[in-house]
Amino acid sequence: MNEPSRPEVRRLGSSYVLDTRIGSGAQGEVWRAHSVDAPHEPLAVKLLTTNPADDDHVLERFLKERSTLMRVSSPYVVGVRDMVIEGTSFAIVMDFVDGGDLRELLAASGPLRPAELCRMGALMARGLMAVHDAGIVHRDLKPANVLIDWGPQGRP
Repeated sequence: MNEPSRPEVRRLGSSYVLDTRIGSGAQGEVWRAHSVDAPHEPLAVKLLTTNPADDDHVLERFLKERSTLMRVSSPYVVGVRDMVIEGTSFAIVMDFVDGGDLRELLAASGPLRPAELCRMGALMARGLMAVHDAGIVHRDLKPANVLIDWGPQGRP
């Protein structure tokens, strides 16, 4: 009996392995990944799929996004770990948040109870405060961009 074939492991630079694509947008894909040095610690990698040679502003925006994220330090904002530029591959390596997003939570569970809504709103405000303290205006706050870390107690 033959075992099912596994997709080829996709390397990113010399330090990272892209495991599973978990999302995509207009200019990139987000992958669950890991470091070669820490294979059991999941990471998120935003991989630019638009060729910077086709659009002068793509690379500029990508580099600006990375430098912007590097200015923010908060437990309520996804942390940036690294940037990889190799050939035509451009990627930002970030902490992985495994709890889904607020849009998915609301779709699955319905509206939050008032106390939970207030608590979650306060946590989001802490993240936005860190972003604003770094001189950044978020401009795209929506439930799909609010990632949930359930933590050890099973609560966001």
